[in-house]
Amino acid sequence: MKRTCEELSAQLEEYMDGLLDGPERESFERDLAHCPELKEQVKQLSMLEDQLTENGGLLVPSVADDAFYQMLEAEEVQQNGFRWWHAAAAVALLLLGGFVGSAITNGTGKDQDITALQQDVRYMKQLLVTAMLEEQSANDRIKAVSFTEDISQPDVAIIEVLVKSLNTDKSPNVRIAAASALEKWQNNELVRAELVRSMDHQEDPIVQITLINMLINMNEKSAIKPFRKIAEDEEIEQLVRDQARIGIEVLI
Repeated sequence: MKRTCEELSAQLEEYMDGLLDGPERESFERDLAHCPELKEQVKQLSMLEDQLTENGGLLVPSVADDAFYQMLEAEEVQQNGFRWWHAAAAVALLLLGGFVGSAITNGTGKDQDITALQQDVRYMKQLLVTAMLEEQSANDRIKAVSFTEDISQPDVAIIEVLVKSLNTDKSPNVRIAAASALEKWQNNELVRAELVRSMDHQEDPIVQITLINMLINMNEKSAIKPFRKIAEDEEIEQLVRDQARIGIEVLI
């Protein structure tokens, strides 16, 4: 019987750690063909693992080992469920980012090489954020959002990952963290549009008010329509409805 993508995702850790026996591993890989997003995640995690173990690869083995085990200890991996590949990705990200900065500062890198490395940093960051947002702990998911803080020009993929968290995460705190991360890129048209659309996905009053205030501060006129919808919905808390009315008055 073919398993769902959700069932496969729950078994991803065992697969990546090589804990599935022959038949189980074959069954996992067979069913994985029907889950393109999860298949791509497995592919990228495998590539990252290869990068971390290859001799002469991007990372210096001794430095990578030290940084990796320090992060394992600092994050208490076994206790809080912070997966090994998350820590590995974070180490790779830190080392690669440091190399890029050094190359720029010292003028030792070619422009095309530095650009390629910068793209690698963004890609690793995307991978790390995506993986960590699957953690059970809300604190880990908030930590994942924090990895986007120094991104000045976000890729569409990063925006989509944060929007998904904003609209679907079960923790209001994670939703607010995702909204705040997106707000930094308020000059991006996609971000502004997604923040407006997100109003229809929110039920928590604090998240609703947070988004309303963000859109008011952004002077986002397209938010007037969802604000009116909120203001007229008697099932929504009065405080939220009042804030929506304030938003309408400010934006008109």
